Amino acid sequence: MRHSKKEFCELCKHPIKFQPIYAASMPSWLPMSALFSGIIKTFLHAIKLWLHYSLVALCWLAFVPLVSFRTYKCLFSGSLSPYLSLPYDPVETILADCFKGSIIVLISFCVILSLVWLRDQIVNGGGPEWLENIQDEAQPEVVEDRTDDSGIEDNEENLVGRLGWEEEAGPLANQLERAHPAQNNEDIGGPNIIDRAAEELTWERMLGMDGSLVFIEYVFWVATLNVVSITLFGLIPYLLGTVVAMAAGVDKDLEAVLVGRGAILLIGYIVVFLLMGYGHSIARFLNWTRVQHVLGIGFIIVKVALLLALEVAIFPTLSGWWIDICSLKLCDSTLADRINYLYTAPGTTTFLHWLVGMVFVFYFASFVLLLRQVMRPGVLWFLKNLNDPDFHPIQEMITYSVLKHVRRFAISCVVFGVSILLIVWAPLTFISAMLPGVIPYSVEMSTESILGEISLELLLLQVVLPQLLEQSNSRQWFKNSLRVWAIGVARMLGIRSYLLGDVPNQGEECSAGKLINIGVPGYNNNIEGLGMGAAQTGPNAELFVPFQPYYRPNQFKRRVATLVGVTCASMFLLFVFIFSVPVSLGRWILQLFMPSGQLHELYTFACGLYTLWAATRLSTLLYNWAVQGLALFFQKVKEWSVVMVKCVYFALTVFGLIPVLFGLLYEMILLLPIRVPLHHTPVHLLWQDWGLGVLFVKILYAGTLTGPDWHFKRVLEQVFQAGVMQMDVWFVTTRLVLPVVVTQLHLLCIPYTLCSSLPFLGFSDDFAHVCHRRIYPGTVIVLLAILLLKLQLKQFKRLYIKIKNERYLIGTRLVNFDAEQVRTAFTQTET
Repeated sequence: MRHSKKEFCELCKHPIKFQPIYAASMPSWLPMSALFSGIIKTFLHAIKLWLHYSLVALCWLAFVPLVSFRTYKCLFSGSLSPYLSLPYDPVETILADCFKGSIIVLISFCVILSLVWLRDQIVNGGGPEWLENIQDEAQPEVVEDRTDDSGIEDNEENLVGRLGWEEEAGPLANQLERAHPAQNNEDIGGPNIIDRAAEELTWERMLGMDGSLVFIEYVFWVATLNVVSITLFGLIPYLLGTVVAMAAGVDKDLEAVLVGRGAILLIGYIVVFLLMGYGHSIARFLNWTRVQHVLGIGFIIVKVALLLALEVAIFPTLSGWWIDICSLKLCDSTLADRINYLYTAPGTTTFLHWLVGMVFVFYFASFVLLLRQVMRPGVLWFLKNLNDPDFHPIQEMITYSVLKHVRRFAISCVVFGVSILLIVWAPLTFISAMLPGVIPYSVEMSTESILGEISLELLLLQVVLPQLLEQSNSRQWFKNSLRVWAIGVARMLGIRSYLLGDVPNQGEECSAGKLINIGVPGYNNNIEGLGMGAAQTGPNAELFVPFQPYYRPNQFKRRVATLVGVTCASMFLLFVFIFSVPVSLGRWILQLFMPSGQLHELYTFACGLYTLWAATRLSTLLYNWAVQGLALFFQKVKEWSVVMVKCVYFALTVFGLIPVLFGLLYEMILLLPIRVPLHHTPVHLLWQDWGLGVLFVKILYAGTLTGPDWHFKRVLEQVFQAGVMQMDVWFVTTRLVLPVVVTQLHLLCIPYTLCSSLPFLGFSDDFAHVCHRRIYPGTVIVLLAILLLKLQLKQFKRLYIKIKNERYLIGTRLVNFDAEQVRTAFTQTET
């Protein structure tokens, strides 16, 4: 218990208390000399720790990143000026270089770890067939294993045996034993020495957090490794790409923008890929097995890297640009504006387009997964199933040929390009022609108050939208809507068995059609009755999906073609609705409250979307209640009326009053002293204060739940676990609302009352005005000083007890242990 520092018993959770036992010569108070010597000793130890950790931080956060970035600049610029100008550079430039160097170090480590992981994938998961053939040819001859359990070969010429690590000690072993008499022969060397070195190497030791200076060696190793990785994976491909770009005459066009460097690097990796392929072919022709194997591994690694760049970087960026081009009418922009933005800020523009493309790819994949849950298994056989446990994209990149991946990429580009045309360009073109007043959207700031606009945007993006997506079961709603659409279209076209597969024995499909139990060509679908297909073999095994048989009606191809047309028309009409109705409804609603001024379309779209959601939700609830009977309908209305009252009360207090007070406190403490001079009159906008307060409430809520366990955390957990249906209004009022509101009102009213009473005490009005403007930040500073003083007093008390224990403590006694009670309990347990 002394070493574990546990405060409770692990079995019965009884608190453990010890009473210190001091020497009889201990005085009632420590002598000043002992106290000052202990303080000085502790202070010197703290300085030593501070210097050590400062050196650790300087090495890992400054030296390694700075060396990496300056080396990067030297290698790519071809001069030593980045290192020579280091003593003359300002601190801001050095800090910026350290930040950029940290990114380079992170990329280098990710590359190295990816190489190690990819090698394990090739070894464990298997490579392509031609690489496996090389490995079979390079397999060494199997010889007889003549090693014992310790891993040492048992022969007369064994060097380990001559050194004396076995039965008889040799001369070198005797010398080592005389030099280290406390160690036995097994601990001197041999196979265990590497294991002990690996056990001693920990993250704390390598990073320098254990107090030793061994980490300096690893600092230089990491710096050297970064230089090598920058040279191998950055400089050499970049030089090859530059040579090819110069030969093609496009080097100046690519260097005009920052993104061109990435394009040159990509060209260089393509050249490395081709060189490794040609080198592998030459090595195979010359029958150089080992060289052939090494070049084959390198060929696979570069191929996987290029395919990852194609899938993760290039394809989303192209999708984002295509979305931007197709949506130019939405904001009344032109392609020349986008090109101008690209030349002005190439990094930011490329990142934003990549982000938009990634979001679109993510939601497209989510939509496909949702379709698979609604449609009959086997309908979407041509799309890859991401939920398939046998789907391993990295292994497919390793195994399949480059031509196959290029064909997949081309198909993906066509599918995504046509989809974007259908859901973005076509609806916007239709709206601009038929509803000219809807677009373009207004995305300009409606006021000059940047704080107000940003606070509302953050409020919508961080508070309202997540709550809507989490609480409204939007995924289930969308799935149900999709199923209703599929049932309607399937009945209209007579292909419900093909599309859904839920009623295969009804309708005209059975009388006029035939049973189809063959899935994708190339599979052996073993079907029993109307069960699922189970075969997973065939030349196209990577396209396998579960298959369910269906009845094929007459004129099946025409029906499927009509299904494709109806799907396209439905998507077109859906996005026409999304682009026009929520914005128009939001504009009309907000114009009722704010008739003057141009509004940001984010607010109008959000207002219209929430109004439509509320109307849909209310209509669904009323319909579900009405079909169950009139008595149950009125009972549900009564129950939900109580719930609505609770919701309104909770919203007015927790999301109304408390955020307003938080925002007002933040404005009085921080914003007004910084933004408003003393001779100006501050204007309080409660709408902005409420927006800031909601953000603060969310931050404080997250911080409280992730922080230590205390009474306010337990109150919040109990309130949010109960939910709206079982909310205890009295508990919320007395344990949550009143304590917070009373504390906020004290912080607001007490300083104001003190400043307002100064003129009655004989002080001037100007002095009272200055005090009123500065008392709120002054109050916070005083409270922080008091907390700091209490913390220091507590630390001094601990230091005093520590010094006293070091000098006079001789032991401890367990004070809450009753031996007789434990003996009685043990006796009762035995009987």
